[in-house]
This record gives sequence, structure tokens and C-alpha cells, in this order.
Amino acid sequence: MMIRSLLLATFLFSLLFSVSIQARTFYNSEGKSIEAELITLEGDVAVIKLSNGRISKVALDKFSTADQGYIKDWWQENKNRITGRDVRLTIRQKNRYTQKPVTKIIQNKGRVRTSESEFSYLCTLDNYSAKTVNGIKATFSVHKRVSKRDKNGSTSNVEIITNSMQLDLLESKGNLKFAADGVRCKDMKNTADDTSLRETIIGMELTLSVDGKEILTQSHPENFSRFLKEQEAREERKEIASDKREEKKDIADSKRESFGQGRKYEEEVERDKRKREAAEAVARRKAEEEAKRNKNKEKFKERQR
Repeated sequence: MMIRSLLLATFLFSLLFSVSIQARTFYNSEGKSIEAELITLEGDVAVIKLSNGRISKVALDKFSTADQGYIKDWWQENKNRITGRDVRLTIRQKNRYTQKPVTKIIQNKGRVRTSESEFSYLCTLDNYSAKTVNGIKATFSVHKRVSKRDKNGSTSNVEIITNSMQLDLLESKGNLKFAADGVRCKDMKNTADDTSLRETIIGMELTLSVDGKEILTQSHPENFSRFLKEQEAREERKEIASDKREEKKDIADSKRESFGQGRKYEEEVERDKRKREAAEAVARRKAEEEAKRNKNKEKFKERQR
């Protein structure tokens, strides 16, 4: 029975080591290898991630002696480091008026309506691991759209307000509650001079990091990060298309310039040709007139004799 179990374990380990991904190469006692990502160490069992995303657990003594030493050293260095698999981040947006809507009547001109709101994000970080972690840094990036209209026309741009904070100690199996600084948005509409200002929050990204290494990035609303990536991709495509248009324009301008220079050269050659022909014609006419005069002179001398 023991032999069968050993053979089964060896077979499973060999099968496990037949998968290949781009990560560290590990070896078993028989010299067979696999490339995998080391996730954690649970007692005498190593947890690794395969290329297909599957998480597998392998007994530590199934690895080579060198890899066993590497895994133990890695664990001593990383056992207190938290990852995105250890925590869950919950984000809730909170809005409140810092100035309720007020309308001011301007006699015979119109009215002005103004208000101001503050947007903040209340966050809860739950730790499902046995690790106690200190030094977590939270970085907030709030994207605010500012739309204006005045006598010069309408404009719209996005401002990114970034702030960060150090979180308190995250206890094992515990949680932390924290919030970003509030971001204020103004809303104004003036019918007297047809001007307006509207500031709105379009989304927020929150990144958690420890010792400069990113643990987790999450957005509110949840699809905001995807929206930013899609927008970045659209801008990149626009830039590529613009570069192609500029390249085509440069080629066309170069061709036109080359054609223009060629045509100018041909015109200059033609002008020179016409000038030479005209000069030759004048020279021939002068020579003919000179010959005719000389002939008349000879005839006159003959008559005198």
C-alpha cells in the first residue's frame, strides 16, 4: 500500500511537472522540472500556480534539496507580506452638499443657480490571512471632469486629484476602515450672461502597496479601470491614425514639392531654349543684313569702275 501511494505521488508530481509556464524552474528528486510561480508555504506543503492558472499543492519533500532550501528562504522573506489573495477591499462612495442649491434672481437679466457637493470614498480592507501587516500605503486617484461654457465657447477636461495615506496596522483576520480626503465639485449656471460650470466625479482608482510593491488596485465604479484602459486604447489608436495622416501628408507634400521643382526646372530649361533660339535668330538676321550690305557695296563699286 505504501509503495502504491509512493508511486501515485511520484506520478502526480511528474504530471504536475509536465506543465510549463514562464516562472521559476523547480526540480523534483528525480530531476524532472516545471516552471511555476510560488504562491505560499502551508506547513510542509508548497502552493504553486501553473500556467493554466490552476493552484496546486505539492509536499515540500517532493522538491529537490536546493529547491527546498529556496522555498524555505523565500517563505522567511515573504511570510508576512500580504497579497491581493489575502484581502478584500470594499469601496463605498458618499456624497453630501457643502452648499445646497441657491438661486439668485438678477432683475431683467436672468438668474444664477449655484451649489457645491463633496464626494468621498469610505473603504474597508478585510484580512483573511493569518498575517499581520504594517506599512500599507493607500493611493487615491480621483478623476473629475470640469465642463465650462462662456462667451468664448465650451471646454471640457479631466482633472486627476491624487492623495495618499499610510494605513494602521492590519491585524491577522482583522480589518481596517479608512477614507480618502473629500473632493469638492461646483455647479453653476448663469442665464444672465449664458455661462456655466459643472464639475462631476467620473470615477476613482485606489491602489494598495507595501514597501513600494503593489498589492491591489480597485476602482469605483467597478468598471472604471476597464473604462480607462479602453479610453487609453482609443487615444492610442487616434494617435496612430494621426501619425499615419501626418505621414501621408508629408509624402504628398514631398511629391508636390518634387513635382513643383521638376516643373520649375523644365520651365527654366524651356525659357533658356527660347532665349537661345531668339538670340540665334537675331544673329542670323544681322549676318544676312551684313552680307546684303556688302553685296550692294560690291555692286556699287562695279558700276563706278
